[in-house]
Amino acid sequence: MLVSTAEGWRPDPNDSAQGDDRSDDLRAIHQVVNLLRNEFDMRAASYTGGTSKDDRIKLQEAVAQTEIDALVAMKCLDEGVDIPEVRTGIIMASTSNPRQFVQRRGRLLRQHRESGKVRATIYDMIVRPPVGTTMTSSEMHLVGNELSRAYELAEAADNPAARFESRQEAIDAGLDPESYAW
Repeated sequence: MLVSTAEGWRPDPNDSAQGDDRSDDLRAIHQVVNLLRNEFDMRAASYTGGTSKDDRIKLQEAVAQTEIDALVAMKCLDEGVDIPEVRTGIIMASTSNPRQFVQRRGRLLRQHRESGKVRATIYDMIVRPPVGTTMTSSEMHLVGNELSRAYELAEAADNPAARFESRQEAIDAGLDPESYAW
């Protein structure tokens, strides 16, 4: 499993130990690693900019050989990583950058004939305010882009009916689906 966490995510805004963006980002990655280990009894490891080249190779091999269950990163898994055996991905990082979105999906959608992998399961997390909440125009734009991305992912998936759920979410959020690239 590959897990992409969101850049700039602050797991606890009341944490007085927060420092610069890099240390906050590392703290967020480690919090996800600890959650996977403690709540789901998974063998998880962080994969950061500070991970040495040799350790990155070892971690990629460990995931491919199922010695560890999950790699957790922010951007380090977006390009230059080839682990076609990976079958599951959790994308906690919303991105409006189409290239980054395609790269994250591409890490997971590679076939691996030796193991019989011909498809992958992708969980793309979308966060939006509760139905009925008044949103600012920038929040509405962000939610619309998120739902548009979900629609695009669903359109190419084994469960294409999920794209209609994305459109309905947009309507429930007070958005005009016709103003987004569905």
